[in-house]
Amino acid sequence: MNRLRCGAFVFSSLFLVVCLSTKTPSYSIVRQEEKLDYIVSKIEYPNFSDNKYTALNKEIKKCSVDTYQEFKNESIRMRKALQMQAVSEYIVSTDEVSAENNIVSVLLETSEFQGGAHPNKLLNSFNFDSYSQKFVKITDITGMSLKEISALARKQLKAKLITGKNLTNDEKLWLEQMIDDGTEPQERNFSTFLCKKNEVIIYFEPYSVAPYVYGTQTVSIQRR
Repeated sequence: MNRLRCGAFVFSSLFLVVCLSTKTPSYSIVRQEEKLDYIVSKIEYPNFSDNKYTALNKEIKKCSVDTYQEFKNESIRMRKALQMQAVSEYIVSTDEVSAENNIVSVLLETSEFQGGAHPNKLLNSFNFDSYSQKFVKITDITGMSLKEISALARKQLKAKLITGKNLTNDEKLWLEQMIDDGTEPQERNFSTFLCKKNEVIIYFEPYSVAPYVYGTQTVSIQRR
């Protein structure tokens, strides 16, 4: 393990000699930690060794490190404006790295806390085609329109969260509305997904299609 100390930061890189699967390209996990009187952070993200993944590495780092700087600056402003004493927390973890043929998929989970009942949970995915050197959209990989994807997602989510559950009529209507709103046929609602061999797994953050207590929701869309 190699370490580089830079100010209050500690960077480390652990090379994975054996890939997670025979198709997953080699990568290292970059780690960055910071502990100050007003904020604690722990960031881990993958960095692929092959130069053909340069664009992917750039976007992953931007999402992990650059976003932290924005969060850090916001925490400083809030602390001064509201005279807050709470310590903010920022954690980024790598939930999954996988590959299917020429497409590499990465899922990052970010936990942000600036006071309140619980942290905010954010999900970001990257699906990179090493042949075309482009990030693929869900409509590209499924061969479906956003309207078709929306209809399938709604059906699965309502079957999972509403059908057969002991809910009042008001609770059912509330959940149905949240699901309908969070699965409107807009690209941003289906921007977090991972490519698999025969399917695409779509992720919905807490609050996007259901209350926080329901956690992250997923649906599966078959690839054509």
